[in-house]
Amino acid sequence: YFPRFAADILPSTDVGLILSIADKIDTITGMFLAGKMPSGSEDPFALRRKASGIVLSILKGKYDFDLTGLISYNQNLYQKSFDFRGINDLKISAEIKDFIIARYRFLLEKKGKRLDILESILGSGCCSILDIDLRYKAIEEFIGSEDIKKISFPMIRCKNIIDKKEFEEVDGELLEEEYEKRLFSSVNKKEKAIKDLMCKKDYASVLAELYEFGEIVDLFFDKVLVMDKDKKVRSNRVNLIKKAVDLYLMLADFSRLTVESGSNV
Repeated sequence: YFPRFAADILPSTDVGLILSIADKIDTITGMFLAGKMPSGSEDPFALRRKASGIVLSILKGKYDFDLTGLISYNQNLYQKSFDFRGINDLKISAEIKDFIIARYRFLLEKKGKRLDILESILGSGCCSILDIDLRYKAIEEFIGSEDIKKISFPMIRCKNIIDKKEFEEVDGELLEEEYEKRLFSSVNKKEKAIKDLMCKKDYASVLAELYEFGEIVDLFFDKVLVMDKDKKVRSNRVNLIKKAVDLYLMLADFSRLTVESGSNV
């Protein structure tokens, strides 16, 4: 049952930590399905404390799992025993996930940490508390030593082009200019390298790859007219830019970072 209150001790063994997580996620899922989620300052079942316990136990045990999968599993267990007709499973699952992640956000706030870094990571679709924490630390450390604008600004340029458009695979035969060919080649090389690094959770190296990639992106925009008169060429260039955005999104949506001009942050 640990932690029972704020600043209480955590279980000291893996068995204890896992049982604590299972007990708390079971309670939270059941209460949300029953419509008993906290509202404002009201939290009669101490669900926020339980969610904080889940976050702290995950971080202590270094357990890397997708919250959505765990929540869905618990929902299925409840639905085998109770009648929850009329409940929107996906909506409830998303609400529980956001509720738990909000407790991680609260921990950052208590430490005076930047919340925009967290928002950028969530923008990638990451749903593992441990993985979010590892990415957060890597980005925070990178910002302290390098100019994050060389990652965030090229991504913003890309996102400004692809907003609300449909995409297809890039047709290499339609690439006409030197710098779009360079970008296409770089995207393909970086994609493989970054996928390998992501599997190893070597996020510092991923950031180094994206930092280098930003120069190629900027050269593309400086040298190539994306909105070409030829519709096929134009569409193909937009598809290429979408592939560049997907590369950044493997780690985070850096366009969500608050970046001041003339500053690393």
